[in-house]
Amino acid sequence: MSNNATSPEATTMSASEPAPTPSSATAAATPTMVSASAVVATTSASPTAPATTTATTTTSSSSSSAAAPPPIHPSAKPMESDDPLFEQLHAACADRSGAPMLNKLGVSVFVRQGVGGPNLVLGVGEIAATVDAVLPFVNQLDPRPKWDTFFAGGRVITDFGGETQSKIIHFWTKSTFAVWPRDCVIVMGTKPDGNGGYLVACRSIDDSIVPPTSAYVRANIPIAGFHVYPSPPSPGATSGTTTTLCYCLKIDVAGWIPNSIANLVNKYQPLGIIGVRKLVTGKSELTDPPTVPLKD
Repeated sequence: MSNNATSPEATTMSASEPAPTPSSATAAATPTMVSASAVVATTSASPTAPATTTATTTTSSSSSSAAAPPPIHPSAKPMESDDPLFEQLHAACADRSGAPMLNKLGVSVFVRQGVGGPNLVLGVGEIAATVDAVLPFVNQLDPRPKWDTFFAGGRVITDFGGETQSKIIHFWTKSTFAVWPRDCVIVMGTKPDGNGGYLVACRSIDDSIVPPTSAYVRANIPIAGFHVYPSPPSPGATSGTTTTLCYCLKIDVAGWIPNSIANLVNKYQPLGIIGVRKLVTGKSELTDPPTVPLKD
């Protein structure tokens, strides 16, 4: 997949992909304010500081009276700390059996074959920094375009905060070649793993929270996320603390793209770990010997 994706309006479509109308493309691609029942997050981040989130709300009013905001959608629920997805993500990130399908700059990508559906892909790499330095780059929305070459944009629909820093997010991908861009509505939560690290888990939720439009093909993510944890000490290390970053993803891109093609492209997604490393440390390469099992 090319990193130099063209805009949706300029993309040449194949007959099997839907074409958007100008009005729906504009509405879907432009972050908009929502009612007082939902929260729009204004984020700020830099490579040296965690992203911060300020919650703002809007209300509708007239000269006579203020209109009552609609209720929060029933599917707009936070991810609780006992959600089974956290354990599923933990197990998926720990399974590095078999030979990696791809290796680049100290990042290994493993693939778990899906039966009649999308594969689960797992990337594992190390970053010469602390867990706290790495975490904001994967559990906040604002830094994502800086390291994810497939990511085009997104917005926080609702920020629940709380124990798991839970958020509902609508994001969309870049279009490439004759493939129309995808979008997805997810809930994301962050939970300590009990050993100095964190699990950042995501999954798709009810489409009616952000109804699909013809500007995108709505994808489905049954499981995705990150495990960020301190790397074991390495005898050859020179820079001190290192963090292991695992990136897990299983996505059904929907539309008319065959699973075989989607799986071929998706295996490159975890190489975004290299982008996170460069943002955090200023270098794409890992200078110290890896301490996690990354096979060459």
